Amino acid sequence: GIAVFLRDKIFPDKKSGTHLFIADTASGPAIQFADGSTYSSSGGGYGTPRKPHAEIITDRNLYRPGQVVKMKGIVRKVTNAGLTIPEQSVVNWRVTEGYEDRVVGEGTAELSSYGGWEAEWNIPEKSKLGHFEIRCQIAGEDYDGRASISVEEYRVPLFSVVVEAETEVGQTAHARVSSAYFHGAPNVGARVHWKATWTASAESGGEADDYKRRYNAYPEVGPSLDPYSEQTKTIEGDTKLDAHGFANLVCESPFKENLAIGRANVSWRAEVTSVDGQTIVGGEMAAIFSNSTRLGIKATERPGKDGGVSVSIDAVDKENAKIADVPVHIDLYRVTTKTTKEQIAPFVFRYRNTDQFAKVASQDARTPAEFLFPAGKTGRYVVAAGATDRKTALVSDETTLTGAEAAELPVQSETSFKIEHRAEAFTPGEKAVLSIQAPFGGVAWVSVETDAILDTLLVPLPGNAGRIELPIKKEYAPNATVAIYLVRPGGEKELPQERFAVSEIEVRRPDRELKIEPHLANTSVKPGETVHGEVRVASEGKPIGDVDLVVFAVDDAVLKLGDWQLPNLLAGFYLRNPFAVRSYQSLQNYIEEITQKSLTEKGFIIGDGGEESLSNVTNLRKEFRTLAFWQGSLKTGRDGKATFDFTAPDNLTTYRIVAVGQTKTNQFGGDASATVQVSKPLLINPALPRFLRNGDEVELRAVVQQKFSDSEEITARCVTDASCKLLTDGSATQTAKRDAPTVFRFRAKVVDVDLVPAKIRFEAVAKSDVKMSDAVELTLPVQPPTIVRKESVAGPFNGPQFDARSAMPEPWKRGRGTFSATISTSPWLPKIMGVPVILEYPHGCFDQISTKLLGYSLLANLLAYLPDIQAREAEYRRVLER
Repeated sequence: GIAVFLRDKIFPDKKSGTHLFIADTASGPAIQFADGSTYSSSGGGYGTPRKPHAEIITDRNLYRPGQVVKMKGIVRKVTNAGLTIPEQSVVNWRVTEGYEDRVVGEGTAELSSYGGWEAEWNIPEKSKLGHFEIRCQIAGEDYDGRASISVEEYRVPLFSVVVEAETEVGQTAHARVSSAYFHGAPNVGARVHWKATWTASAESGGEADDYKRRYNAYPEVGPSLDPYSEQTKTIEGDTKLDAHGFANLVCESPFKENLAIGRANVSWRAEVTSVDGQTIVGGEMAAIFSNSTRLGIKATERPGKDGGVSVSIDAVDKENAKIADVPVHIDLYRVTTKTTKEQIAPFVFRYRNTDQFAKVASQDARTPAEFLFPAGKTGRYVVAAGATDRKTALVSDETTLTGAEAAELPVQSETSFKIEHRAEAFTPGEKAVLSIQAPFGGVAWVSVETDAILDTLLVPLPGNAGRIELPIKKEYAPNATVAIYLVRPGGEKELPQERFAVSEIEVRRPDRELKIEPHLANTSVKPGETVHGEVRVASEGKPIGDVDLVVFAVDDAVLKLGDWQLPNLLAGFYLRNPFAVRSYQSLQNYIEEITQKSLTEKGFIIGDGGEESLSNVTNLRKEFRTLAFWQGSLKTGRDGKATFDFTAPDNLTTYRIVAVGQTKTNQFGGDASATVQVSKPLLINPALPRFLRNGDEVELRAVVQQKFSDSEEITARCVTDASCKLLTDGSATQTAKRDAPTVFRFRAKVVDVDLVPAKIRFEAVAKSDVKMSDAVELTLPVQPPTIVRKESVAGPFNGPQFDARSAMPEPWKRGRGTFSATISTSPWLPKIMGVPVILEYPHGCFDQISTKLLGYSLLANLLAYLPDIQAREAEYRRVLER
């Protein structure tokens, strides 16, 4: 099987240089570079070495000073053989302030045999507000991965703003705005300025719909949408809240004349300004469907002698439920492309492709339907469908028929060609079908690469519309790059040709995924009742035992306030594979038209790209227990199940059940879909200030709501301790309507010279049934009768002793508080002590940032008088540059 020859004799120097040797063998063509080196597009050695990794899960990401952070860590070492659990048994964790290295909390934890550890951090009562990060290390080695939390003094808003909108069919969107003060009274007469931002874009179905297209992208066959751009329009208006604190909003679609739009998303934004000038914003998003029925279509190639264009079509309603027996008409178009080569600058060329559509077949069917258009010529084909008995948007899809016959296809460039495959992830055992659209046929050298070459194969492509079936292996997960080097040898009358193209494929490993499903015996309980739950864990449809779980229940309102998201352990431990080589051409960056979608990133819009995502501002009940339950090391049995129980706290709110799990064989998963609501038929909610001041006369308010009767007489009582004396009767009776807030008010005076926290208790009972009752007790801090001020005085003194009392101002001697004294021989002491006040403003508003930067910039003249000049200058420069 070896051929030996003199290359210089067969290919003299006077001829063009030899590039490739191609041999036709019984098993197919073989390719070797003439210089004897192998082809490698990845370059090798460019991959970033992967560090040991940690995923740190906290019970939430938003805390107040003084609260406890519960954390569960999962760690793995990364080796060539895969993930392994560290052998060491001690984990060192630390909490740092912001993005810097200043440690504000640390500790050690024991590493379990599952590769997990647990710890908690008590946030100091006087903790600085802002951003904190939690990291860990084992045996002195830092582990990649961190948890980010925020410590904020978040407050209950003065009033709520809730925007409600639902999915609708038609050309008009509706929303309802409601607003009420925290004590329950409606926000009567408040002004509402609203915006409705309409966004229309191409819609595709999900995995359950086999990723069918629900739009038409080809103007040649009918009304169309650009799948790579969005159409956005905003409509504004003003109104007022009625006597009940409600307002109804109506907005007509700005896209009603565009027949191609089947779905639009409407983002509502309502700015509610109360009569005293306070403004709070709420928002909601809803989908608007132009028609009650939406079609979906998918076209694929069926290869072989009896092949052709295989078509699958369905119909769904606004809830994405299947609709049967919808009559549809389907047309098949063959698309040929005429290409011209244009020179747009000296030595710079581009190809302009013009598609021509020719209808070649038609068929009628009823949804759901699958059928075949028999094979015709090779090339691109588009199928388009519309309903015949009702109004629907036109839908279409495209596929390529491959074969030896030459097809008129688009030309990308002089060096590359187009590779098409499904966008959805493949699984090991499947075959990825790659459709090749190239200027010529030949031999395709296919390599599957990451930062190394995983597989190579040679595939003959008799025509320029080629088809490559690539077996998917588990080693390709979570992603790999398919590189194709296409070559056609030359001859006496034609030149050799070559093209190179790459395309990334997504690969799922179901054997690595844990499907975790929390189930609750009851989704609504009363305070004090037991919540019974069960977590079921499976992988590839089979129950998985011995799974290490962290399960916790946390107030859903706080999760939403902090924009919490379920951690993705799979993405953290199984990082995406790099592709180490890229080919660049200037024309790839040439943009004829800027579309709005090209200006956006996920979660961030540059310029006036549209409205930000808004959540409603709701009245959160006073926090008793944000975290209702935490179990950091729950294990499943052989049946893949684990049970948990906890007592519902006094918070009348909704708790979200979060479950995250791992196995010793490096399977990961998580779920946060289950919720439990803590409620009662009769509720009394305190509506009190966050603190009291000695000497204040206050109105102690409570809001009662009942949902067991259309109308019921409710008696409410207010009980206080000696530090807060009632000035009125501590009992009152009112009639409460079903689900309507009823406000009870009690006057009191704070008499507490020792500033001991005051206890306030509210009770409510129904007249018709004394079993219908509720009670709640709160403790409020009592502060001095004036706002605490921070003052400083400075001056000289003659030693050897300093009498602080004689030096302090008279109001200090009569006040309550603490003081500190600093003594220095420098005349710059007052200025030096005042600098931190200017440099460390607590808020991030524009005026304080400007003042802060001004202070740093003016420190240049002061540096000469300060010790340790180099360190301070570097710190000031870092702050300014940041």
